[in-house]
This record gives sequence, C-alpha cells and structure tokens, in this order.
Amino acid sequence: MSHIAWACSRAFPLTPVGVVKRTRLVIRSLMSLKASVLWFEYVRQSQLRNYISCEPNLLEAVHRPFFDHRICALERSHFLRSHFDSMAMHFSCELFQDVLLTRQVTLANLIGKNGEVFDVVLLREDAYKREGGMSLGLSLNGKRLLCLTFSMVKLQHELLIKVGGLQASNEQGRSSIKQATQALHGIQPRLLLIEALRTIAAAMQCQQIECVALENHIHKAWRYRFKKTIHAEYDQLWELAGGQRNLNGNFSIPLKLIERSIEDRPSNKRSEYRRRAAILNEMRAQMTSALSVPPYEGSLQLAA
Repeated sequence: MSHIAWACSRAFPLTPVGVVKRTRLVIRSLMSLKASVLWFEYVRQSQLRNYISCEPNLLEAVHRPFFDHRICALERSHFLRSHFDSMAMHFSCELFQDVLLTRQVTLANLIGKNGEVFDVVLLREDAYKREGGMSLGLSLNGKRLLCLTFSMVKLQHELLIKVGGLQASNEQGRSSIKQATQALHGIQPRLLLIEALRTIAAAMQCQQIECVALENHIHKAWRYRFKKTIHAEYDQLWELAGGQRNLNGNFSIPLKLIERSIEDRPSNKRSEYRRRAAILNEMRAQMTSALSVPPYEGSLQLAA
C-alpha cells in the first residue's frame, strides 16, 4: 500500500480536485492491485520518478487501455515497464531524456521533388500515449502530417515492436497527404513512416513488428466506444505493408521491405523508382546515424 500512497501524493496535490483524483486513483489501484503496485514500484525506484512532476498521468497509464484494448492491467504493467527499460537500453542518454520530456527529436530531414522539406521525428504526445509509448511523426514544411505510435516490448528474451495506431493531424486533410505523396515521388506518407519504423527495428535488433488490428484498437474499448471514432483503415494498411494475421488477432509485418529491382520495373517508370529508392535510402542512412550513438549507460533503475 505504500507504493499506492506514494503515487497519490506524487500525482495530485491536496486540493479539492486533487483529492477527487487521488480517490479515483486509489479505487482503480485496488481493482488492479498487483499490476498497480508493480508499476508504481517500478516508477518509484527508477529515473521515471524524476519526470512525474511534469507528467503526473504517467502513473495512471496502468489503469488505461494500452496498445490493444483486450490486454489486462497486469500485461499493461509489463508492457510499460518493458518499454521504458528498452528505451534506456537502446537509446543514448540525451535521446532517452528528450523523448521522456516530450521533446521532438529529428531523426531524418528529406527534400521533396520541388524542394519540400520533410522531417521524420521521434516524440511522445499525450494524445497518443494510450496507443503506445512513443511516436514517429512525419511533417511537411513544418506541419505535422501523420504520427505512427508504437512501443518496444521484450517477451521471452526477444525485443518486439508493437504498433498501436496511425493518426493524421487534425490540421492536415487529404489534400496535404496527396501533396506529400507527389513530393515523395509517389511514396505514400504512411508507408514512409512504416519504413522508418523498420529502420528503428533494425537499429534496435527487433525480432518482430506487430500492428494492432482495427477491431483490437484501444478506441474499441467500451470506455471510448461512444467518444472516439477511428478513421484510419488499419487492416488494409498493414496488409499493404506485407502484414499477415497472427495468433494474437493482430498483424505481423515483415521486418524488411521486399523491393523489386529497378530492372523489373517498366522502362518508363524506372527513373521515378530510382528517386523513390534514393529518398528511402537517405532516410535510412540519416536515421541509422541518429540512432547509432552509445546507448544509455546502466539501467533505468536508480542507484541504491
């Protein structure tokens, strides 16, 4: 119970509203006691405790749907702990801290057909934190187009990436996506982000990428059913990326893009495919360079 008391005191102040929130946190913690204690203990004994003041709702993450609405609180607790441990293990100290502090970290900068500027960034945003632990964002001339949200989870000694959602910015419509596709020589922005995710998977030596099926998305949970609407066609997108249904009812997509050789393309399209390949190779090279820095030294746990 000491971990629950600690979580309440750190998350919410002693104000009328804070007392209500503390009461709610206690009730939810008692309903999922083991998962809550494991998560609070982890946060309390790790460097995450230093970030609670700027992100108090991090403590409540174990009580909310995460990645797949079917998983229980105990699985959420494991996913959350595993994700932050994986970040600490594979990210540099600077990148780790920037992502935790919800700073936007640029991984690649690309130039489009007519001089358009595309940025591939790594970030954490409150709007997407139920879908995963962090997001890959794609911006066109400084305006966000899409965010692909995912987590890194270790299961049976294998590092997996679990994709919980792909969301378009509310400010950008179909016209912006069409403009971006043309500027990228025909590469769909959503497929570019999937290839960026594959680059991260390769850099982190992940063994699998699992993408949530539409029916299992967190917005299909009963608590969001009448509040949230999903516009993305998830299943079709994962299939377009080469995904197949797995035993979990989600989709597993290949770790590597299977590309046809230029010689197999129609002769009148080869120059366009060369330009597409050049953009993808440039993005991969920049991202690999940005991620191939010395990892965070030591574990996420605080020294005794």
